[in-house]
Amino acid sequence: MKTEVFGKGKPLVLIHGWGMSSRVWMDIAERLSGKNKIYLIDLPGMGCSKMIYPYSIAKILEEINAIAEEQISIMGWSLGGQLAIEYQNKYRKKVKQLILVSTTPCFVNNNNWNYGVERKVFDNFSSSVLYDWHSAMRKFFNLQLIGAKDRKNILAKLENYFLNKKSPSIEALGKGLRFLIDNDYRDKLKRIKIPVLILSGNKDKLIPLKASEFLNENILNSRLKIIDGATHIPFMSHQEIFIQHVSEFMKINDK
Repeated sequence: MKTEVFGKGKPLVLIHGWGMSSRVWMDIAERLSGKNKIYLIDLPGMGCSKMIYPYSIAKILEEINAIAEEQISIMGWSLGGQLAIEYQNKYRKKVKQLILVSTTPCFVNNNNWNYGVERKVFDNFSSSVLYDWHSAMRKFFNLQLIGAKDRKNILAKLENYFLNKKSPSIEALGKGLRFLIDNDYRDKLKRIKIPVLILSGNKDKLIPLKASEFLNENILNSRLKIIDGATHIPFMSHQEIFIQHVSEFMKINDK
């Protein structure tokens, strides 16, 4: 996987969400690099990373592990947060702490879970991605930013970062959507013993606040920080408070 490493201090691996790339982190990564050695990775088939085969979570975790140092912290956003949970579950001794941003243990609603996206809505979006990626992503960006502070500027930045650059692999997009349908980490949360910071926006239309509260209730050593007025991408709309929460958490758990 394409990886960029810079900064000095505690190793911090940043895992982006579905359909994006590490570019989404760039503004805050620069600021965090003063006290952290930042690892920016592009997930397989996205950004500048090539496809991998088989395209599976296990294989992706192996790829991340190949570039990670002995002791790391991980910050994952959305799908990246789920991958961070799974990585910690597989490589427990390597992870010192987790930061889960706009993350849910279960993305799609089912009989026992009502804090996600309706399956019909998800299926319609999946079909639109395969038919017209650019149009679907514009709608996806808009959904993530409903009610967001400085929405127009952030939307323009996202379109410049992703729609005007090399398109991700359609195969990777489809596989990533499959991960979101199939993954359910609720039963794995109580196994997490390390410090965890959960960051959520109270205006997130994709991941309801109830999902973040569920994480907080079921991860023993976790703290939940709700960013008022933020939507699904709090690190772009509310950089100052986001950086503050992350920096305080990293400092408290700097042992």
